[in-house]
Amino acid sequence: MVCDPGSDVALLGHDYDLLSKLTNLETITIVGISDASDAQNFFEELTKLKKLTSVNIVDSPIGSIRKLADIRSLSSLCIRSNPYGGARFKIDDIDLLGTEGSFKNLKSLELYDVQIETLPDLSELTELRSLSISGADFTKLDDESVNWENIVSLNINSTNIHSIDKEIINKLYNLKA
Repeated sequence: MVCDPGSDVALLGHDYDLLSKLTNLETITIVGISDASDAQNFFEELTKLKKLTSVNIVDSPIGSIRKLADIRSLSSLCIRSNPYGGARFKIDDIDLLGTEGSFKNLKSLELYDVQIETLPDLSELTELRSLSISGADFTKLDDESVNWENIVSLNINSTNIHSIDKEIINKLYNLKA
């Protein structure tokens, strides 16, 4: 399902409660939520969808991922700023990604052009297999921040990372070409 306020068929803010009726929904793409409070109302409804495994957020300054952490079945999370060069946005509580018990089933994490200065500690994400942090502002990866042994796909495109420590490279033995 795609929720895009710019399309002819859109789910409006006052209709978010209708989402709970989509009990078999597994994947949702959200485009252009206008502000953080609207996003949080939307995410609150998503927590009621027990089969939801994939959330894609595009061009939506969400502000917080706190409510997304309550989606227990979530295995894939993609957050990207405007893919056509719009303003990048910041997620105030990005460190929740590494909090024990939060996002514990996450297998794929994609953060595109989101304002991040350091990679949060993702070592609690023991199921994480795919990590994309394209367009982030940080300059290095931390050896302890990710279970690098589990990563099969890594994208650090358009970052300021110019080299990867040998300790990390030695742990990337499951990385696929």
